[in-house]
Amino acid sequence: MAPINTSPDYPALDSAAQAWLDDFAADPLSALDRLLMGKVWLGGYAAAETSNALPQLLPTALLGWLKQQLHTTEAPPGVNAKIYAQALVDAFALLQGFDLPQTRAWCIEQVTGVWAWLKVQAAFRTRDPRPVFLRALALAQLDRKLLPFWMMLCRHGVREEADLALFGLRRMPKDDQGEVERGLPRALIQGFLDYGRTAARGDDSRKKEWLAEVDFLTAVYPMRRDQWAGAFREGMARRSPPKRLRHWLDERYPAANQESPRANRAAPLKAPYWNDEIRPLLDRFDHTPETVSPALRAKLDEHRHYARETGDSYFLTRTFRQLGEYLLNQALGTQAMRDPEWALDLGQEATLWEPSDHHSWALVARTLNALGDWTRARAVFWYARRRFPHNPFSHAQLGHALAMRDLVDEGEAVYRQAIRRFPDNPVCWADLAHTLRVAGRREQALAVCREAQVYFPKDQVLACGLTGVLIDLGRADEARAALDRAYQVSDASEKQQRTLADLRRRLDAVEARQPLPWKHPFLAKERILGDFASINSLVGIDLCPMPALGLAGLWRNANELQRAQSELQGLGRFPASDVERGLILVPSEGWAVTRDFFQNSAQRYPGDGCTQVHYQRARVRAGDQVNVADWNSLRGRFEEYAPVIRIEQNPAATMPAALTDDDAGLDEDSALSTWMYQAGAGSRRDLVEEDFLAARQVA
Repeated sequence: MAPINTSPDYPALDSAAQAWLDDFAADPLSALDRLLMGKVWLGGYAAAETSNALPQLLPTALLGWLKQQLHTTEAPPGVNAKIYAQALVDAFALLQGFDLPQTRAWCIEQVTGVWAWLKVQAAFRTRDPRPVFLRALALAQLDRKLLPFWMMLCRHGVREEADLALFGLRRMPKDDQGEVERGLPRALIQGFLDYGRTAARGDDSRKKEWLAEVDFLTAVYPMRRDQWAGAFREGMARRSPPKRLRHWLDERYPAANQESPRANRAAPLKAPYWNDEIRPLLDRFDHTPETVSPALRAKLDEHRHYARETGDSYFLTRTFRQLGEYLLNQALGTQAMRDPEWALDLGQEATLWEPSDHHSWALVARTLNALGDWTRARAVFWYARRRFPHNPFSHAQLGHALAMRDLVDEGEAVYRQAIRRFPDNPVCWADLAHTLRVAGRREQALAVCREAQVYFPKDQVLACGLTGVLIDLGRADEARAALDRAYQVSDASEKQQRTLADLRRRLDAVEARQPLPWKHPFLAKERILGDFASINSLVGIDLCPMPALGLAGLWRNANELQRAQSELQGLGRFPASDVERGLILVPSEGWAVTRDFFQNSAQRYPGDGCTQVHYQRARVRAGDQVNVADWNSLRGRFEEYAPVIRIEQNPAATMPAALTDDDAGLDEDSALSTWMYQAGAGSRRDLVEEDFLAARQVA
């Protein structure tokens, strides 16, 4: 072991420090744990910063200690939250101050997992491990692996995180060989614009915040005003931001919103476009896949190059999932999927770049299911339902998949709960009826169609669905009347007319006593194709408990409390399972007992915003007086929960104007907030609030 520096700047090595060094040599992991947790005395070194007092023998010990911490969601027994927060601060400060390549590589490889874990740890104004971790990552970069992570933080729009994400983009090497970026990185401009897109959907107070970041950026990279205007102009040319953000930029660089005065300016880097460059290849894929596939892969590499150069993953994500859907479908004239394994790779890569894109998650889940990997598919379906509760598609995909795997009761319950959340959406009814029909429960499907027609008498999809079920049941006279009604309410679109023609053909066959054969869905035999590691790494949390958590909430909302409790029996204690256990108490024990339960959970998980908000909600419903300062403090710590906090403070709170801008192009998080504001009063508001909180907890 290298000796501690005992120069005049350091105290002499005394017996207490030597005793700890001996312990460290014998059991580094345990000795480091005791030191970071403040359980040892270092004698003359006790007053020194931990990162300055430690010897050089750290690589294995620090890595092992961090891995050990990642297995728990709360502070170790006997260690209070502030001491534990300081321990984490010291640990990541060591990563900045020492050359620890193994620990650095592990943190970068597991970045989503470490970040998700850190987000639920206690943090204090002077002891917050998260910025120390982000700073350590930014300083440790040897390649461009962290680009998707930095862009994700920019899109989240939390100022403290975005600051350090932008620092990470500034410090990122130009390429994977570690070459230093000499000029202004394109990805940095994209990060600023993505951060601005999110800020522009808040209130006007965020303008000053974003412009302050612009001023800082222009101070770090001193260039002429026309050069800065050109840089922003190029970034906005790739994907136009909302008008509100353009107006903000006008206050600093109005020329960025105008055409460049130079006629011979260089064209900005552009991504390949689907219709121009991908679609023509797909037209030939089924005939000559062996020649088209390499050309497609070359185009995908162009997308990757564009995303890595610019930080803009918008086109990559949409192209990859569109191609994945194509590969998941059957080739012309066959019953075989084109290439589901490739589709899975594309879905996972798209999700890595934009984990808040619900279409990509749906592709991953459906592909796993099509390949027979139901265990992982089920977990991903339930994750998507929890992460995107505002999107009826997430409910429908889950409900249909469950029913097709012979879990029809669960699938129907998912649809019934979706109908509660989206009472004005006929699609939920139509999908429920279709799923029951395909599952062979046609009398139940008929009952759903008739019930839905009471609420949506002019919906063409429901009218066609009713006709189809009656044809399946052989009830020709009723089917003929239903088909006449379907013609009356249908539009003239080619797709709808094809549907009507198919129904008429099937009905004619039934009346001729020659019914057409029913096409039964085929599902691959169940098999395990891999573990959860690759899927968990996309979001940094364990997806294994998602089905149990989802079913617990499903049966709780259906007031089947025993079934809800049984789903939680196999789960340990962690923030999400505690929330479900707390909410199960409400119908049987009341809000006072629930409040006490959430108080305990809030103390157990002080860094988890979802648990903290649930505690305050329970206090309100139990009749406690909750001060404005308590709510404001909560919002200051957990800005992502602001819609619920605002509505809890004032049920009449209106939606921020930025969420209603026609040009805003709402992302999933903004759409989730919009859904929250539109929930209205009564029991549905509570249902939507609980969904919102659960979604933010796993984001």
